[in-house]
Amino acid sequence: MLLLLVCALVAACSGDEDWLTAQLVDGRVVLTIGGQCDEDSYLSRVDVAVSGVAPRQTLWAASAGTKPAAATPTVTVGVSPPGFRELTRLDTLTWPISVDVWTNFRYVVDIPYDDLSAGHVVKYSPQPVFNELSPVHPARC
Repeated sequence: MLLLLVCALVAACSGDEDWLTAQLVDGRVVLTIGGQCDEDSYLSRVDVAVSGVAPRQTLWAASAGTKPAAATPTVTVGVSPPGFRELTRLDTLTWPISVDVWTNFRYVVDIPYDDLSAGHVVKYSPQPVFNELSPVHPARC
């Protein structure tokens, strides 16, 4: 029993393991991005590229330009969220995709079409990019 309690406490303190979800809605990828606890961790940029291709082929990108004034919990790939500007216009998605999310750090996750094809919400655990001293996942708010 004590072991279960310790494991639950460690999981609760280690951050939100399900802070990024994706779903295919009407042919568009909808991302839900958690871990935006304060202005330092608000979403500032999202890039979508073809996964596993070098050189990197960006399919769509949007940036807040200036420091975001509020959290942006939902992003539809190909549609710039309020306060963001489109850096690369979306033509078509080429699967699998690689999604880069900039909050307080930069995180990346690969998403294959098969994960989303049934229309269900799928949880992901993006990995840090050049964040050697950062936690792997943002803190729970």
